[in-house]
Amino acid sequence: MTETPILVTTEELDDHLDSGEVRVVDLSKLEHYVSSHIPGATHLDYVTLLDGNKPAPGRLPPGKQLEQLSSVLGLSNGGRIIACDDEGSGRAARLVWTLHVMGYPSCSVLDGGMTAWRNEQRRLSVEQPVRENTAPTVTMDTSVIATREYILSQLNDDHVILVDARTPEEYIGTKKLDRFYQHVKLLPTARHTIGPLIPGCCLNPWATRPCVAIPARGQSGGITLKRRSRPYLRQIHDHNSASRY
Repeated sequence: MTETPILVTTEELDDHLDSGEVRVVDLSKLEHYVSSHIPGATHLDYVTLLDGNKPAPGRLPPGKQLEQLSSVLGLSNGGRIIACDDEGSGRAARLVWTLHVMGYPSCSVLDGGMTAWRNEQRRLSVEQPVRENTAPTVTMDTSVIATREYILSQLNDDHVILVDARTPEEYIGTKKLDRFYQHVKLLPTARHTIGPLIPGCCLNPWATRPCVAIPARGQSGGITLKRRSRPYLRQIHDHNSASRY
């Protein structure tokens, strides 16, 4: 996979917005997008990135849906996709991860999202661009997917780190769970993270062995993140784990 910076600053995007080299995809709520958005940005409904079927609606959508996504985004035309939203960039991160799975690494998240863009009073538009769909191009890259089977096979590997992306209350079990998850047998070695944008394997375990918390960003200690850290996007509210990716 060709390395593309996972983040792009508002200044960098503003400087290249008219170059024709980038395509901005806004995953904010539709009414927010309609009210104003980055000039040239197209809107994408977040549910497009989800399978939507119970009991695991947050899984990757089927191949046909990914092909349609590729067509709508015009991936066969090349260029760099810049994803943004106004809800903490979790939705944008989910799009970037999905594009990586689809074999399209030329994509980044707008650092700070639409909140930062608006706060800096950068240019906005209400015009909604009309783009023609292109032929789909999807080359699946499963190296960025951590399946249940993969997690179970790596539980005793010290080089693979499992990171729990839920709230601390969910992690320690003090928050009442969805009925579906109350009977799920969860994995024992995941670690919980409070700091934002920490990559790793995002699971939903109630630890049966002591777990080590990763300190918030700026604090010392914790773990050293390595290339083999994998994102496991949770099946409900998975934009939390996507942001760790």
